[in-house]
Amino acid sequence: MLIPLSLLPISRGWRLVAATLLLSGCSATQQRLVSDVQPASVAAEEPLVAVLQRVAQTPLLALRSAALIAPLPAAIQESRVVLIGEQHDAYAHHLVQRAIIEQLHQQQPNLTIGLEMFQTPFQPWLDQYIAGQIDEAELLAATEYYQRWRYDYRLYRPILAFAREQSIPLLALNVPAELTRQVAGGGFDAVKAPQQKWLPTPLPTASAAYRQRLRPIFDQHPVGKERSFEHFIAAQLLWDEGMAATAADYLQRHPERRLVVIAGNGHLAGTETLPDRLRQRSGATLQVILNDPEPPLTTDQADYLLQPAVVELPPRGRLGILMEPTDQGVIVSELIDNSAAAAAGVKQGDRLLTIAGRTIHSPDDVQIALLDTPPGRELPLEVMRTTLFGGQRQHALRVRLGGAEW
Repeated sequence: MLIPLSLLPISRGWRLVAATLLLSGCSATQQRLVSDVQPASVAAEEPLVAVLQRVAQTPLLALRSAALIAPLPAAIQESRVVLIGEQHDAYAHHLVQRAIIEQLHQQQPNLTIGLEMFQTPFQPWLDQYIAGQIDEAELLAATEYYQRWRYDYRLYRPILAFAREQSIPLLALNVPAELTRQVAGGGFDAVKAPQQKWLPTPLPTASAAYRQRLRPIFDQHPVGKERSFEHFIAAQLLWDEGMAATAADYLQRHPERRLVVIAGNGHLAGTETLPDRLRQRSGATLQVILNDPEPPLTTDQADYLLQPAVVELPPRGRLGILMEPTDQGVIVSELIDNSAAAAAGVKQGDRLLTIAGRTIHSPDDVQIALLDTPPGRELPLEVMRTTLFGGQRQHALRVRLGGAEW
């Protein structure tokens, strides 16, 4: 059935891609962190296996022929690299990604999954996770996932769990956040020696068309008078070129393997993005699939489009605090009004010691301790509090986790 692009039915509003293009959308740079990533508000009623079976039937729209077709046409099956886009907080997008990965793996087990949400220095821990040497919590702590990515890990769990079950290698694609911040603040010349080894070579350049495409995004998000468009361009180039260089190097070192890349739509859509840069570096055959892409839709945006039905994560319980990481540990810097933590007796300035038996060394530990806890669940919590006379006293509390209203 042929459907003109102008008549493509849209079941929900288009969302801005600025979060995938601006540094603040994909990397945590703040030191004061909210205790919980905002979860979806409606629980999925179906078990995961049923949801996966349903989203696997999502039709692909072939942009160049504007035809609705069954998943995994020959072009995708035969391509060495398949890049699947996402809006990071859309659970359905990640379920579709897993469904495609499953089908590709059935056809050819020599598959590797490249992930934007993990940074290259942390590759050893991805390897250990797939080898069964560390568990999920240890992976999240070792890769500093919640400091560097911040999105609810449960969004990506179906993909990583399948990879572990099938011993599919995971490839950390992203450049270190420290490098991205240096380039965003002062361009490539500002990169200091410890981070220079992560720079792609040769350094990328931007065409006039690339600069023109990013200018409106830069102008929509002013962050002070000293913010530089040139540095913004350099950071975006680094992000895409860095991932392309890592992927190309892997393909060269592993000629027998295929690669599925999981990344934000903004890194995959159009020209001079990750796919073009990877093609130039590797010469590999590529196919690009976007989930719910932003308009305008043109034939150079991708090879295929997906628009899966919405699937929500179950809600997760929340403490309702702001945290400050320090040399001594994690300090409660602020309590949200009427929060679960406040009701349990937590005070501003308390140092978190344990939650549900997990020792708290960093904000990541708080996120991991609450990873699968629903609203209403009661957990033990220990804090260290400064007394009136300057001493320290430990307090054992019990907190009933809040929901959307804390």
